[in-house]
Amino acid sequence: MKVTKAFYTKPDSEDNVRFNVSVEVENSKEEIVEMSKSSLSIIDDKGNTVSCEYDREENSYAEKNETFSVDLESFIIKSYASDLTKLKAVVDLTTFKKEFKKLGVFEIPIDHKSSIQNNNSMDFGKLRVFGTLVYRQSPPENESDDHSVCARIIVKNMANVFVQKVLIKMQLIDKTGANLMDTEDYRGIAANAASCFELWVSAKSGKLKGGKLDVSISSFHVVEHLNSESPLKVSKE
Repeated sequence: MKVTKAFYTKPDSEDNVRFNVSVEVENSKEEIVEMSKSSLSIIDDKGNTVSCEYDREENSYAEKNETFSVDLESFIIKSYASDLTKLKAVVDLTTFKKEFKKLGVFEIPIDHKSSIQNNNSMDFGKLRVFGTLVYRQSPPENESDDHSVCARIIVKNMANVFVQKVLIKMQLIDKTGANLMDTEDYRGIAANAASCFELWVSAKSGKLKGGKLDVSISSFHVVEHLNSESPLKVSKE
């Protein structure tokens, strides 16, 4: 990874100084990179952090030997740094590979008094996905309002490492096959921990008749950690 741009702006009318830093990353690994998370730290000549941007997530895609770029920015009040000309930018970036699996297509309960339970668990890489419960919320007072449907899914991390991101997506499909709505839920899961995902969709009662829920899961796992730094120059713009 190399820094391709590292600039700071002159203080504006409110004494704000902005930092603009770009990096170029080459994927040297066999795994395809599909996500990156990065942080930018602005360090003064005494080793103090005067500004930072962290946990910046990007849909970065790169096959082996391909490159992608990430733009980061941050700002400070000028008085936070004694000498702008002595600042440097430090970028830490982690790349991630993606695993994907279809969890299935589920029927929609006919009313709020019934539910549909899929008790079949499945292994998905380092994860185990337990049975899916699909249920309808109690009907609204006005029957012309949208009716809500929820899919509840338990996912357990079976490994001794943190899984950075687990993403579950769900599509509401009507009886003609048309996609009425998309929704998603995501989070990281600690080693040997489990988490409950709840995905909600809604539509008129008539549109839910004969409808289905198409559910899939993706997980993102570390490929490599990278670090680069560069002195900052004043922007000419």
